[in-house]
This record gives sequence, C-alpha cells and structure tokens, in this order.
Amino acid sequence: MEHPRAIALDPRYGSDAIYSAFYDGTNMIEIIRGHEYLSHPFAVSLYGSEVYWTDWRTNTLAKANKWTGHNVTVIQKTSAQPFDLQIYHPSRQPQASNPCAANEGRGPCSHLCLINHNRSAACACPHLMKLSSDKKTCYEMKKFLLYARRSEIRGVDIDNPYMNFITAFTVPDIDDVAVIDFDASEERLYWTDIKTQTITRAFINGTGLETVISRDIQSIRGLAVDWVSRNLYWISSEFDETQINVARLDGSLKTSIIHGIDKPQCLAAHPVRG
Repeated sequence: MEHPRAIALDPRYGSDAIYSAFYDGTNMIEIIRGHEYLSHPFAVSLYGSEVYWTDWRTNTLAKANKWTGHNVTVIQKTSAQPFDLQIYHPSRQPQASNPCAANEGRGPCSHLCLINHNRSAACACPHLMKLSSDKKTCYEMKKFLLYARRSEIRGVDIDNPYMNFITAFTVPDIDDVAVIDFDASEERLYWTDIKTQTITRAFINGTGLETVISRDIQSIRGLAVDWVSRNLYWISSEFDETQINVARLDGSLKTSIIHGIDKPQCLAAHPVRG
C-alpha cells in the first residue's frame, strides 16, 4: 500500500485503492482499486453500508458499497481539489460510559482526563505542566530544552525530548530564526529572524507575539537578554560595519554602543557580574 493518506474506522486508503482491516491491521481486504473516480484519493469516511472518499484528480466526492466496492456513485463534482470529508450523523458517535465524567469532565485527574484503550481513565497535562508520580496530578514545570530550527522554535521536556513542553512557534510567525534567548521573570522568548530582519518576542504559552525591533537592522546575529537591567543586546552589520546594539526589552530607546568589531557571531550577557 503506497502513500496511505486517510483512515476512518476500519478502512485504509491507498494511493488508488480502498482497503478494510481489523484494528490490529490483520485481515486486510482490498475493497476497490483502479476505478476512474479513485485515481488520486485523499480522504475517506464511512456511513452505513457505504464508503465515501474525495479524489484530487477527478475533483469528485464519491461513494461505493464498503464490502464489495460495487455501485460507485459520484455525489458531487467540485471546481477545486476536495480535501477532507465527514458524514455528520449522531449514530457515528455512539454513547458509552465515561470514566472521566466526574469532576466536571476531569475524572480522577487534576487537568486532562483521557480514555484508555481498556476504557479506564488516564491523566495528562497541558503545556508547561508535568504529571506527578501519582499519575493524576499536574504540577507547573518551567524547565525545558529550548531550541530553534530555521522555521520553528520548540521547547521539549529535558527528560523526554519527544514531548513538546510548549506550543511550537512556526510559520507564518517565523521565517528564518537564527538566535533565541529568554526572560524568565516575564516568561518570554526572544528571537532574531534573518529573513524579516526583526527581533520578536512572545510569552512561552504562545500568546503576546510582537515585533520589538524592526527598523534599520541588517545581518542580525547574536542576541542576549539582560534580565537585571531589562535591556536587549544584539549584533548587526550596516554599511560594512559590525556593531553591538542595545534597547529596552520592548524595543524602545535603541542605540549602538560598540562599533567596528571584526565579524562576531555570538553574544552573551552576564549582568550579575556586570
């Protein structure tokens, strides 16, 4: 099965075919393949005895018998490529006992209650919190590994780097990030963007995004937050001259303090030592 793109209940969707299988992946059966309206499918859904799908190449919404693949019917032709589809009906969401019903939907948990595969309650925590050893209570955790790639900034759990600890900052808010720093007292991140030639900041919870430096900046490189004096330092080059600049953390009162230095790449501040 090449390039699977969608799944709905028991079917699996291939590049030009629809399959059904058990939840564990066994007993896979090909339902339909190679039909003229199944040449580049994207999404699939089920209702009753029929399977529904969208097709990019023919710009159609179509359906067929979900057991045999017979009786292929075009429901609608679209002017542009159709993407996802769903069959809205209460019968597709049958009711069941809820182990998370108590405590206003939190069940035994302090924050998020999830239903396990065995229908028991499992607790989880929002960003910037971690699950305690009792597996029920979340506590604040303001320690994480912060790193930047060109088009995103991520904060991950130091002990479990595959767990995102903050909401990732990415496009369109970031184009080409180069340097990051933080201000722990206000819980903000600061970063430079080479493409937009700006310095931007936001709270670690993803809110309060704002550009603080945006004018007359060329070749931004180093960046450092002075958390004591509440100032921001950065390196830039203008007219073949490299300089170190400073401003308040909100970008006001900008000035240059050191000129004519030879191609520095990084910058650090240690306000405790002065």
